[in-house]
Amino acid sequence: MTLEKIILDAKLINDNTDIWIRDCEFQALAHGNWYQDSVLDYMHNEIESFTWQDDNKLYIDVKYGLDKRYTVVFQDKRTKEVGTNIFTNYSLNAVKEDFLKLYGNDNYKILSITKIPN
Repeated sequence: MTLEKIILDAKLINDNTDIWIRDCEFQALAHGNWYQDSVLDYMHNEIESFTWQDDNKLYIDVKYGLDKRYTVVFQDKRTKEVGTNIFTNYSLNAVKEDFLKLYGNDNYKILSITKIPN
């Protein structure tokens, strides 16, 4: 089952539902409403389990080992040279964070991030 299936079929989620996406150790990976990018990044991930509370909160536990590979195309702001690198992480937002940790925000600009098909 995926988060998309829960949203479309289970009718547990509305625009005000507070969604928490967690890993197998219950560490938060994303938080927000169903239409926010941080949550949408996990729409197609397989779900290990989920808990819905009557205070309109939904906790989604994604299956372990669902790292995805992404190609990041970036440009050096000073030299205008374009480069690529491959990152592995759970989501697009996590890849952006990894890129910024590695390259920093001052010298490089992300041009695109593309998921590499399995």
